[in-house]
Amino acid sequence: MADVKWEAAPSGLKSGDLNGWKRRMALACPNPKLDQMVVVETDDNHGEVIHIGYKCIRADGENSSWRRMKGTEIVITPETIIIKGAVTESGLQATLSDVFLGNASTNSGIPVTMSDDGPGVYLGDGVYVSAEDCWF
Repeated sequence: MADVKWEAAPSGLKSGDLNGWKRRMALACPNPKLDQMVVVETDDNHGEVIHIGYKCIRADGENSSWRRMKGTEIVITPETIIIKGAVTESGLQATLSDVFLGNASTNSGIPVTMSDDGPGVYLGDGVYVSAEDCWF
């Protein structure tokens, strides 16, 4: 990731839930270091998976500041994709790599694994629930 050229790409939003977004970033990366880069997997309004990169420009725990980065400049590896709703044994937000290695679970300890649709919790009979939607 060190050789990646990052370019700011503001979202252009003029309104929204800024405090909610800050809470989500704090969950994804609770103790960032200055210039640390995080890629968050989400979906657009059409159900397509997209990756949005953020670079820490002020490291202050939950009060850190982030700069949204241009998507075409993001080099994505399994270690950089944060899976919302999944944590490692040490309580850190799990990455896609953690899910592949079997080192991710919900907060209550239910393993998060991979299905054809991506990371999720197996409920039985071939049914998975997205890790992001798990409350158990």
